[in-house]
Amino acid sequence: MAKTETTKKETKATAAKAKVETKVGTTLNTETLIKEISEASKNTDRPISQVEASAYLNLFKDVVKKSLGEGQKIQITGFLSFSPAYRGPRKGNNVITGESMDIPGGVVVSVKAGKALKDVMREMDDSLVKAIQKKS
Repeated sequence: MAKTETTKKETKATAAKAKVETKVGTTLNTETLIKEISEASKNTDRPISQVEASAYLNLFKDVVKKSLGEGQKIQITGFLSFSPAYRGPRKGNNVITGESMDIPGGVVVSVKAGKALKDVMREMDDSLVKAIQKKS
């Protein structure tokens, strides 16, 4: 019986890996993210609808835009930090004509992964890493 249980666990693990691999190279767009948030909340004490998830996501985006627009850094500990950063002027090439051109400096958004997010990437299955390498 122990052998059967092990086989079932291995089969589930293999199926989970295959399911994850199929997502490599795909994009989680806003609509799908909202569905995922709503779906994930179903196993909590406060499930939310897709309408609520959309509203929360829009509020989050509004706060991020407002804060960055005021020069403020946003830090979601262990996950991501967003901060305004100055990027100096530089030389570039016009992709159409190939001519050299001056690109003016300006303020851009700097996004950095936090420790928990970095840990997820470090612990990624080798088959996923290879699939991502192929897509890159």
